[in-house]
Amino acid sequence: SDRAGRSRPGREAPAALADLDRAIQLQPALLQAYLERGHARSEIADHAAAIADYSTAIRLDPEAAGAYLGRADALRDSDRPEQALADYAAAIRFAPDHADAWFQRAIAQHRLDRFDAERADWATAVRLDPDLFWLYGTIYRHRLLYEGLRSDQRTALQHAPDGAKALFSRGE
Repeated sequence: SDRAGRSRPGREAPAALADLDRAIQLQPALLQAYLERGHARSEIADHAAAIADYSTAIRLDPEAAGAYLGRADALRDSDRPEQALADYAAAIRFAPDHADAWFQRAIAQHRLDRFDAERADWATAVRLDPDLFWLYGTIYRHRLLYEGLRSDQRTALQHAPDGAKALFSRGE
């Protein structure tokens, strides 16, 4: 898992689920198993089950930033961005330097047409992890504001002149 305790992709979700079910059966208070199972369930778009697993992880550790972040992603992906924002806020409260939490919250803000809040979250994510800058221009791409997009792509290339992602993004 990453610094915030959020699961990372691993084996194929269905194969992992059987092992994770067994691990939870053997040790019902194993926080990491719920995080991993929530992630596996998200990978197969079983958002309701993922939300349940992340909620259990939060009950086990109310300060588990990764559990809030995972549940927020599942809520956002199940078209519940308002609820997702509350969980992103909790993830940020417990792991304020976790760029992905800010980045993911920016996506939820976008879905709610809260463009000023989206831009502020993007700016924080980029400040915490300049490698994300190549994605920053997508704010402008979605709104067909191509001069802003080109400006952000130039900035991304200044951060990483050989950045394949920034070059790819500029070439799109």
